[in-house]
Amino acid sequence: FEVIPNGLNLEVFQPIPRTQARRKLKWSTKQKVALFFSPHRAVKRVDIARDVVKHLQNQGINIILKEVSKVPHKEVALLMNASDVLLLPSDWEGSPNVVKEALACNLPIVATPVGDVPELLRGAEGCYLASQNIQEFSCAVKKALSAPRPSSLRERVIHLDNKLIAQRIFNIYRRVARE
Repeated sequence: FEVIPNGLNLEVFQPIPRTQARRKLKWSTKQKVALFFSPHRAVKRVDIARDVVKHLQNQGINIILKEVSKVPHKEVALLMNASDVLLLPSDWEGSPNVVKEALACNLPIVATPVGDVPELLRGAEGCYLASQNIQEFSCAVKKALSAPRPSSLRERVIHLDNKLIAQRIFNIYRRVARE
């Protein structure tokens, strides 16, 4: 058998300058933005994301949390490009597309080591794994925010381009049809 990952639309999920993305969204450029998806799903642990941001604010870091749900998929790329870090403090995951999409946009990620996230982030510049402990997760976010925005994260997911994945599926069907 073969495992075929979800493909990404790399024409939509691509880096654009943060200032340009923030201008389109009418966001301030004066504060850091931590992005969090699916706050209504308990397993995603929005409570931890909120506590981490509050902890960082108490340390004098000018950061806000943007909680996102039910937005058009094309808008997700704009939100990622406008943000400074993606938070994923989940209890569990499989192979979260949001992580791959963030990588495609060169958005730093701080996540718990769930599903295939450790594999996706292994050695990724500006990305960190942390436990759900508020201090540990906050420390990792601080590191992600203090470094320049990485420019090489996208390279990690180029092989997931939806056209390449579609070709792989087509080749499997063709092989099976011949057998």
